[in-house]
This record gives sequence, C-alpha cells and structure tokens, in this order.
Amino acid sequence: MQSQPRYKKGDKIGGRYLVHQALQGGMGEVYLCLDLKTNYPYALKTFQARYVTNPKLREAFNREVATWVALEKHPNIVRCYVMDIIDNQPFIFLEWVASDESRGTDLRSWLRRGPLELRLALDFAIDICRGLIHANQKQPGIVHRDLKPANILVAQGKSAKITDFGLAKIVQDADLDIYNFESKSSGRQHLSNIVGTPPYMAPEQWRGEELDARTDIYAVGCILYEMLIGHCPFDATTFDGFRCKHLDAAIPKLTKCDYSSVAMNKLLSHCLAKRKDERFATVNELLHELSLIYQQQFSETPKALAMSEEFTAVDYTNRGATYARLQHFDNAISDFENAIRLDPTFTPAYNNRGNTYASLKRYNEALSDFTCAIQLDSSYVAAYINRGATYDSMQHYQEAIADYTVAIELNPTLAEVFTNRGATYERLQRYDEALADYDLAIKLNPVYAQTYVNRGAIYAKLHRYNEALTDLTRATQLDPTLAAAYYNRGLTFSKLERFDEALADYTHAIQLDPNYAIAYTNRGIRYVKMQRYDDALADFTRAIQLDPDDAQTYHLRGVLYANMQCHNEAKADHSRAIELAPNFAEAYLSMGTLLVRLGSLQAALPYFEKAAQLGHAPGKFFTMQVEQILKG
Repeated sequence: MQSQPRYKKGDKIGGRYLVHQALQGGMGEVYLCLDLKTNYPYALKTFQARYVTNPKLREAFNREVATWVALEKHPNIVRCYVMDIIDNQPFIFLEWVASDESRGTDLRSWLRRGPLELRLALDFAIDICRGLIHANQKQPGIVHRDLKPANILVAQGKSAKITDFGLAKIVQDADLDIYNFESKSSGRQHLSNIVGTPPYMAPEQWRGEELDARTDIYAVGCILYEMLIGHCPFDATTFDGFRCKHLDAAIPKLTKCDYSSVAMNKLLSHCLAKRKDERFATVNELLHELSLIYQQQFSETPKALAMSEEFTAVDYTNRGATYARLQHFDNAISDFENAIRLDPTFTPAYNNRGNTYASLKRYNEALSDFTCAIQLDSSYVAAYINRGATYDSMQHYQEAIADYTVAIELNPTLAEVFTNRGATYERLQRYDEALADYDLAIKLNPVYAQTYVNRGAIYAKLHRYNEALTDLTRATQLDPTLAAAYYNRGLTFSKLERFDEALADYTHAIQLDPNYAIAYTNRGIRYVKMQRYDDALADFTRAIQLDPDDAQTYHLRGVLYANMQCHNEAKADHSRAIELAPNFAEAYLSMGTLLVRLGSLQAALPYFEKAAQLGHAPGKFFTMQVEQILKG
C-alpha cells in the first residue's frame, strides 16, 4: 500500500509554511505552501520518509541542490531558491508554477490528451533547449539525466520549464532503490546504479557509460517525438524491452509527407542516434535546427526569450494565479494588474484576473476581463470556458451554453468543457443533453473524476440509483480527495435508506473539505433522524457560518430549535429564511406553526395565507383552521 504524504492541507511545515496541497510521486513529496512570514508561495519538495534514513542521501542532496540553486533565474527552468532542514527533513524551496487550469501542471498531463500541434510542440522543445543551454552556461558540463514530460512544467502563457535538476544524480549517488520494473519473463528487475526513466534513456545510460549533454539531447528527441505522435518513439512494457528498443531498434519515422515531416525526421535522427557522436554536438545546434524549422513552417521566428532579473508579465501572472489558488485575492489582482501594465496584450493575465473576480463574485468585472481576453485572441479557449462558468454562476444559462459551445468548436478534445456544458444543461433540467455531454467527456477523458460525479448526480435525480453509485464510486477511486464524490454518494445512499453509509460519506466529504457547507446541512439532517440533536444543531450552525445566505439551512435549524423548545431562536431562523427566500413556502408554514404553538393565532394567519398563495397545500388547510378558530 502506498504511503501517504506526511503533511496534509492546513498543516504547517515547521510551524511556518501553510500547506495548500500535498502531492506524492514515486520517490518524492511536494507541498504547495504559503510562507506565513513573508506571504510568499513556494513548492517545498523532499524525499519520502522511507528514503530519509539513507546515510548517503543528505550529503548528495546538499551537493546537487546547490547545483540547481546556482542555475539562478531563467524563464525555462523552475527556480530553486534554497535547501533547508525543517522538522529534521531536507526540503528544496522551489518556484510554485501555476498551471493551465484546463490542462494540468506538467507536460505529461498535456500529453494524456494526445499529440500537440506542431507549433506548440516546437515552442516547448525550444523552451527546453533554452533551459538546458542556460544550465550549461551556469554549470558547465551539467547533465539533467532524467528529462521526461513529468519533469517539464507548463506555466501560464504556455511556457515550458525544466524541473528536478540534479535529483537523478542524488538517486544515483545515494544508491536509492527507486526504479523497479516488472519483467514478464524474469520477474522484478533493477537498474542497479543506472538512473533515469526508461522511455527517455539514451543508450549510454543503459550501458552505464559516461553521460554528457548529448544524453539530454536524446531525451529531448524522445519528448519531441511524443509531443508530435502521442507516444514514445521506443515503447515497451518491460525493463528488458526498453533496453533492447533503445539499444537496437531503428528510429521510427514521421509519415506525413510535407516539409515539416521531412525536416523533423532529419532532426530526430540527429537526436536519437545510437552513438553519441552521431547526435547534435551541443544543445545550441539542436536549438538552431528547431528554430529553422519553426521559421520555415510559420514564416516567423520563435517567441523571444525574455531574460531579466525583473519580474515579467509571465512571472506576475504565474505568481498571481498561485495567490488566487491560496485565496489571497488582493495579492493576485495586484500581480495581474502588474502583468497587464507590463504587457497590455498578455491574454492569460486578463483571463486569470477574470477568474479571481469571479471567485469574489464580482461577476461584471470578470465578464469584462474574459471578453477583453477574447478580443485580444478570438481563439483563446480558456477565456470562453471561464466566461461560460461566470455566466453560469449568474444563472445566465443560455449565454453559458453559447460560450461552452464556442470552446468546443475551437477544441473538441477538452473533456472539461463538455462537463461544464453538461452541468449547465442539468441546471436547466435538460437531462438528456447533460448525459450526452457527460458521456462524451468520459469518452475523451475516462479518468476525469468530476464528470463521473456529475453524471452520477443526474442518475440519482432520475432514480437510477445503481448507476449513480457506480459512477460516484468510480469518482472516489479516480480521485480519493474529491469531496463532492463522497457527498453525492451520501445523498444517493440516503435515497436508498442506507443511512449509515450516507452518514459515513458526508463525514468523509467534510474531512476532505472542512468548508463544504451543504455536506454539513445534509449530515445535520441525518443526525436529526437519529435524534442526535446537539450534533445536528452544530452541523446546521457550521453550514450557516460557511454559507450565510442559505435559506434552507436556516429553515432546518429553525425547525430543530422549535422542537428543542428554543422558540426565540426558531423565530429568528424562520424570519431569516423568509428574508433570504421570499417565495419559500415551507418557511412561512413553519413560522405560522411556531406562532400557533406560542398561542399567537392572529400573527400566524398571514404566514399560512402566504404559504397557501405559494401553492403549499397544508398552508391552505391551516389558514382555514386558524380562520375558523379566530371566528370562534
């Protein structure tokens, strides 16, 4: 069973670094944190606890992290600030790279959707080369050793940034037992003292020979091929299979017959040659060839490299997006404004500021920013998606559907857009269209948990409870941290009268998201049914603290107070529910009933009359009863 990260959201590392998100990979842990002393965001990276006892690790860690720190600031390298010991554990302090919200943080998540367009693939390859060239200028002879899509982060503005410089060397020098592979023929095998990731390892790595810049060039060739085709050039399922392919297999060809495929085949042959002396001699040579192809294909030079110690528009936008995720909205807006001041045409800054305004429910300002982004770039899909989401929040559902539809026309491969449009159809009770969109989303991305949550919720509304449970359980398997999956499954269990399971799911949802107001409300309802009134009262009160505009929860708490003989509190809650929702018939009925209990028949009558006007049958009945009593 895989170990869990030592820290979770809300914990403080060293009492100072507030954890926003905890991530875990094969050997490491990454914590996205806010430094409470400086109010600055960092990504803190360390090795998993099982490796920390290795006596060689800290020495290798210190040495190699110092190399990464010495690379300083470059737009195509994830900045490494410092290494520090916290809670008796070595941590690297890294730049927190805010990802594209519809794609993901690293190039691996982008490639899960399939190959990239040629221009974007070349942009990323050029970025990688520029990062490697800078690294070699700062640290001559440096070799990354483990270039792969997972180690290429994609920042705001679609710029690629290399991460994990030196970590492969740490693994090698500390002799950590990390890279294991199953072999169908001979069981589990090790790479001994060879480090790297098999789909991207050059022949000399497999042979345990000396490595140099041409080793990284080989990995760049593998990554470029994968960006263009959608899979690695040398693919296998076993350790031995990878070794044989990299050592002996012919370089696969791009088959499309145009200039780009001819030129790219030539370039790839000089990246993926088995012998180092047949590859590009330097990364500069590879960058030159990539730039020539770019110019020939698009009649323009690649995007300029912005080298400055000062923050650029991209830097401000990246940091602003990070602040927004930490809900430090004032800092976020300030950074986006700085980005726009530096580059008034930088569309991601408008898009991200719009998202921040939307989070603050400043919807008109959000719409203005998204519209500005679209005016600057009519093909900027994210702005249509986010403007659609803002329209949805404003209950302008037709406008939301229109924007989602444009986004789908521009890029029909984004499962999230179909999911968003499906959710809007669901709010309009157009369930067939919603289900059709969710089905398409799952076909495009079978591991996108939110779509299963949404589809499961519709199945539950349609009383298709078994299908609902299947979808919601699948969502919990795909993303065990998704509180909405447990909450909706809890609702479904309640419908099936499986109350213990419902209560467990509501509780799990609250543990995952302590600010999940509606989960407290529904757990409170379950507690009422169980006559655990104090627990119910605590849950309703917490829900109201989190969402003070929820009339339903005020009404529920008012009913509970009335049953507990807390009449003044009950009257206050029913009044607040009616104030928030003037057409809430059941709240009028409850208020009238409470006043009858208190002997105030004359005061109760208008509430029963209002409930009757709103179509509530008991309201009409109680109106007649009270009128008869008053006539007496």
